[in-house]
Amino acid sequence: MATETIKSVGSSGRDYATLALWEAARQGDLVAGNLIETAELYADSIFTNCCTFAGWTTNDTNYIKVTVPASQRHAGKWTAAKQQFYLEGGVGAGFNVLQIGTTNPGRVILEWMQFSLYDTAGIVGNFGGLGLEDVTIRNCIAKKIDHWSEGFFISLLGASYILNNTLYYLGGDYAQQHTGIDVVKYRTANIISNNTIYGFQSGINNNGSSYQPYVKNNICMGCATDFAGSAFDASRCSNNMSSDATAPGANSLTSKTASNQFVDVANFDLHLKAGADALLAGVDLGNTWGVNNDIDNYDRDAVTVGWDIGSHQLSRPAAGGDFKTFSRGVCRGVRRSMA
Repeated sequence: MATETIKSVGSSGRDYATLALWEAARQGDLVAGNLIETAELYADSIFTNCCTFAGWTTNDTNYIKVTVPASQRHAGKWTAAKQQFYLEGGVGAGFNVLQIGTTNPGRVILEWMQFSLYDTAGIVGNFGGLGLEDVTIRNCIAKKIDHWSEGFFISLLGASYILNNTLYYLGGDYAQQHTGIDVVKYRTANIISNNTIYGFQSGINNNGSSYQPYVKNNICMGCATDFAGSAFDASRCSNNMSSDATAPGANSLTSKTASNQFVDVANFDLHLKAGADALLAGVDLGNTWGVNNDIDNYDRDAVTVGWDIGSHQLSRPAAGGDFKTFSRGVCRGVRRSMA
């Protein structure tokens, strides 16, 4: 079993003051040492510096993880008192908040973070050598304040898993270039599942990928084009939702209204609400790399319940019974507070 080393990162007496300092100090061959290196980010202050991961040797059991302790995490929507990054283009140690470099970073897990972005991207995977491998981005929130660029820009040579994230754009200016998740892929396909994306020029953009992404259980709404770019391979897509006609794949829902899905669109609380079309409209995707844990860390597979579309799982079993024994209409009335 791999040995995990956990170090705290923050401005108040932590092991490291910045993520970049942690990365430089802990970088190495994790496979040879049978190690896992974990950075825990604390909400001592807002993180304003970038970090590039490069020079690591990893695999699926010996990996890098950047996470947030439970006490410091968002509440499934933007939570000002909790951990967050803020970055403007060209400000800080680089251009993007977290950059997956080109010299074999290998397996990286990025989770539970909040990104407030102006003129830059939150997480970027660059083109590079064949050493680039799997990256998992899960349970994060990214809000774009204004101007161009992406929430997540993925152009890796190995498979990436983009799971249970909520991304939204505050500016409302479709003349600017801004995308929720921008995908370019040149070897194996990305897996983009159970994300909620709102208000961008392009929600999920299939940016000329040589290998078509798997796109399932995603909500893209309120964008100029919800699912944009090159045509998606419908055989790799299903159970998506859009407010326009672009949601790809079987069992997808189109031309739906955002205000009928979310708790508070005006204030970007993109939790699902009772009666939403997304309830029980998803497909069960198993538990690979944590796709079963929603934006509130609720395990969709902990009980016998169908999956909702998007980053939030509202549907829960009725008290004293199996949720699936009830009709869809009754199921939609179950409130978030029910266990």
